[in-house]
Amino acid sequence: MNSIPDQYISGSWDWVIINGGGNDLHKSCDCDETYDPIFGNISSEDGRSGAVSELVQRSTDEGHRVILMGYYFAAKGGDEPTGCGAMIPQMNPIYEKIAASHENTWFVSSGDVITPDHQEYFAEDQLHPSSEGYRVAGEYIAEFIRSLE
Repeated sequence: MNSIPDQYISGSWDWVIINGGGNDLHKSCDCDETYDPIFGNISSEDGRSGAVSELVQRSTDEGHRVILMGYYFAAKGGDEPTGCGAMIPQMNPIYEKIAASHENTWFVSSGDVITPDHQEYFAEDQLHPSSEGYRVAGEYIAEFIRSLE
């Protein structure tokens, strides 16, 4: 998790869109229902510290506006994530808290448009987005950005 803030690359863009952590969460732990140590590295309870919070802060310190893109739920009939991956839906409330605790930061959930009812938005693995799923998520974010400008 320490590498999350290191992924930021300084630039002259207006917006930084942050998503991810799900694959790391899914693959990097061998946990049970006790997830506090993992999520604690992502964000503190108040959303002001932790790896993702630090990445948001670095972005806003350089004058960028930030979108934290939340997760969607797997397609109907797809394999349910196991282990810590089953806790991925709990990332959305964490991202919402981070967004609320930083200026010029918004939470936008890809789950608003990538829904289990739209099988065409899922890749063959029924977990990741298809090209169409990425397209609708991108359009959704672009529409959100336009609504703020």
